[in-house]
Amino acid sequence: MYCPYSRLPLPTKIREFEFQGGLGGWHVTSFIRQTRESGEMTEHSSAFKIAHRHQELISINATQISQRRLKYNFVLRTSAVVKLGSVLYEAIYNVHCEDAKTGAAVQIIRSGDNKKIINFEAYIYSKLPQSAKLL
Repeated sequence: MYCPYSRLPLPTKIREFEFQGGLGGWHVTSFIRQTRESGEMTEHSSAFKIAHRHQELISINATQISQRRLKYNFVLRTSAVVKLGSVLYEAIYNVHCEDAKTGAAVQIIRSGDNKKIINFEAYIYSKLPQSAKLL
């Protein structure tokens, strides 16, 4: 379940995991579910929610698609909708660990006004793509 390239636990063999707990008016709900698998592509849906006295404070709903084997030559695409209080964000996180391209890209957009909060890409290319221009 651990991938040495991203230092994050990634769902590699999980079919379903659920957790619910509560104490003193606080409630936590979390799940990861495999929604699709075909060949070397796997899709998982996940959610994480924290509520206090029936008021949702944090809500994260994500979809993660992994292509090929996660330990060697893979692409991992994650898209999430994050709600913090009444503010909604959309996040996209891509990790590439391939022969020609290694790195990650992160983009976070505030949904109300479509303002980019974070737009970051860091890639190392072993071969420059056809569209790249050298300065």
